[in-house]
Amino acid sequence: MISGANLELNPWHKRQATLLYHFASLPCLKDLLEQINQLIGFSWSAHDSRLGRDCIVNDQLGALRDTRNSFQIDTSGV
Repeated sequence: MISGANLELNPWHKRQATLLYHFASLPCLKDLLEQINQLIGFSWSAHDSRLGRDCIVNDQLGALRDTRNSFQIDTSGV
């Protein structure tokens, strides 16, 4: 068993321990969770705004065309 009083760290290990201590701290983890939640919210809002736009496109004659049925999977033969 290694005694804590006799343990000496080289400079690289000291830096690693400092980084681990910082990034494992509760305030840092709470901040990371908040950033993740903001990213999830942004991605969902971007996804929701595209749903209405992507299903309708202009065809070659300039008329609006509903494209939702173009991607239907036929499961009648399964």
